[in-house]
Amino acid sequence: MVGQLVKQGKVTRSNVGIVPGVLQDLKTFYALDQNTGMLINRVDPGSPVARVGLRGGDIRLSINGRKVDGWFAEQRPEIQHQMAIEPIGNRSGWK
Repeated sequence: MVGQLVKQGKVTRSNVGIVPGVLQDLKTFYALDQNTGMLINRVDPGSPVARVGLRGGDIRLSINGRKVDGWFAEQRPEIQHQMAIEPIGNRSGWK
């Protein structure tokens, strides 16, 4: 990001269109092992992830092959950071 700031004078972040939720209170409902997955709380209509078929209530186990752990609210900023640094236009990690 520093390189982008130096070259372009600004940092451009991607927006995949997801509002992540937490799984802590839903662990028995979804029968997942702890420290596994991220709840997709909401998907913005027309967003890149909506176009690949993700919906609110879905659970992602990884983003671009990297395991995701979204059990607690404190973990959401790291997940949001992972999504923000994805290259703009990259949908391959969400299929």
